[in-house]
Amino acid sequence: TLDNGKKFDSSRDRGVPFKFKIGKGEVIKGWDQGVAQMCVGERAKLTCTPDFAYGSRGHPG
Repeated sequence: TLDNGKKFDSSRDRGVPFKFKIGKGEVIKGWDQGVAQMCVGERAKLTCTPDFAYGSRGHPG
């Protein structure tokens, strides 16, 4: 969800787990670092600054 409240993306809405390998650069830096601190089964809401997300130019798509 963006700062203005608009939903950007939600893997929960798709109804399937979003799988990726931590530390391999497959996702934004905020996810790589944030998810690495979580325990199995834990849910979290990660808020990322641009430098830990898509940068100052945003997502290309």
